[in-house]
Amino acid sequence: MCYGGKDPGFRYPYDVAISPADASFALVANSGNNKVARIDLNANAVTFYAGPGFKNPYGIAIAHDGSFALVANYRAINVARIDLHHANAVTFILSLIHIRRCPRKETCRSRSYPNT
Repeated sequence: MCYGGKDPGFRYPYDVAISPADASFALVANSGNNKVARIDLNANAVTFYAGPGFKNPYGIAIAHDGSFALVANYRAINVARIDLHHANAVTFILSLIHIRRCPRKETCRSRSYPNT
């Protein structure tokens, strides 16, 4: 969901990406409030992309043609794709699994790193 407001509500902005085609907008990964802000650099207006899959967005990149952005979500362990031409088009395209910790270090090392 994308929405605007008077108070941008930035909390722990972690990464910024500027539209490569024309530098007309920037996207900000707000890790502290689980949102991605879109800042219109010409109008100084802020809107947000938010959703249940955004959990501590940390990294952000915009496609060279400005059509979509990818957002790495630290706590959700996923990558979101935002269609920048449609306000509500957020898709979570990659979900990673937690790596289970081994109770004994020797067992993990031999399974994960056979040459060490």
